[in-house]
Formats: sequence, structure tokens, C-alpha cells
Amino acid sequence: SFLGIIFIISLFFGYINSIVSVQALINERNVFYRERHTKMYPVISYVLGATMSEIPYVLLSSSLLYTIFYLLVGLNKSLYAYFSGLILYNLFILQATYVGHVLASSLSSVPLALLVSTFVTAFGVLFCGFMIAIKQIPVYFEFLVNFSPNYYLFNGFVSTQLFCECKVDPNPVGEPTCDGLQACADVCDMDDPGCAIFFVPAGEGITIPINVWQFIEEAFGFDHRPEKMMLALMLFSVFFVILNVLMLTFLVKAKR
Repeated sequence: SFLGIIFIISLFFGYINSIVSVQALINERNVFYRERHTKMYPVISYVLGATMSEIPYVLLSSSLLYTIFYLLVGLNKSLYAYFSGLILYNLFILQATYVGHVLASSLSSVPLALLVSTFVTAFGVLFCGFMIAIKQIPVYFEFLVNFSPNYYLFNGFVSTQLFCECKVDPNPVGEPTCDGLQACADVCDMDDPGCAIFFVPAGEGITIPINVWQFIEEAFGFDHRPEKMMLALMLFSVFFVILNVLMLTFLVKAKR
């Protein structure tokens, strides 16, 4: 399904990028400790260097993969949907990469880092809104959605692909109307996949019309705020970079 494809993006590629740098960073960690012991450079310089060096690689590889995937699957053809999704995807891959940096800095071996990365990925996937709709998550777990990077990618990507500005009137009789009994063709872009209308059961023998975006809102609890999702993913990246600095600073002091 369409949502399943987007879900696979956040699951598979996010996990791969969180572990791809673990091996290299763990292997060079002893070199860092030796150079730090001689006070060649501060911890923050090392972390910022590792952080900045990832950006060109991530942007190039992610953009290329995203573009091929986007065209191959045949997603929304509008430039807004394409570039919004591209920004969201790159930000998500960056924060996933920085998760790998934190794991490499704080854990003793590659197998242990991979194990923890699996749990981190599972948490993000569980609370992204696909396997369990946001509205169906128990109230005492709802706050955990805010800590799932996958949620911000999934919500943002789905909304940029399927958002529709008009609402179908819940009238079970006659031709479907939109935005207060207006003809849907007059107020909606019916070529937009999010504006496609279908019928859902509303009782015995009764069906009501609804468009795809209305269904997404009601069934998954998503909203159309891609800028918020981009900002959240940026903040995740900043958080993991700061956490990496703190972890390495602590470990350097512990080894003295």
C-alpha cells in the first residue's frame, strides 16, 4: 500500500544509516582517546568534525536514493510534495546517522551498538503512527509519540503526499459535495491523490463519502504541518550531537 511504502522508507533506511557509521567510529575511538589525552583538540572539535563530515555524504546519497525511489514508485508529481519529502527524508537520515555516532561513542563494541540500535529503531517504528494509529495508542503512552523521529517523517511525508484542502460533506444521499454543498470539482483538485473520494460504511446499509486525506486524519491522527515535522527532525539532530559531546566528555574524564 501507499502508506506501507512510506513506512518502509522510515524503517529500513533509517536503521541502515544509524549503524553504518558505528564500525568506523568505534575503530577510531582509541585514536581519539590518545590524541585527546595529549590535548591535541577538544572533544567538541572532534564531534563537530565528525558531524559536519557526514552531511555531504548523507545529502548526496539520500537525495539520489530518494529521487530514484520517488520516481520508481510514482508518488505525487507536484514539486512541493517532492521537495518537502526530500527535506524530511534528508533530515531524518541525518538524525539517524547521529544516533549511530552516539552509540559508537557510548558503547563498548559493535555488536552491542547494533543491539541497542535495534531497540531504538523499534521504538521509533512502534510510535510512528503506522503499526498503531496515534488515536489508538493508550493515553499513558501517547507522550512517547513526541520522541519518535519516525513519526515526524511519516506524518510529514504522508501529509505532503496526500493533503487535500477541501472536505467532503458527510451526506449519504446523492452526489458527493464538498465544503458546504459545493461541487467537489469546483473546490477540489480532483487530480490530487489526497482528494480522491470513496465511501466508508457508517451503519447498516449506509455509506458516506470521504476523501483520502480526511480518512488519514481520522484513522491515523495525522495533520498537515510539514514545517513542524522538519523542525522536530532538526532538533533531534542537534540533540544527538550535543549528547555525543557529553558522552565523549564523560568517557574521556573517566579514563584519566
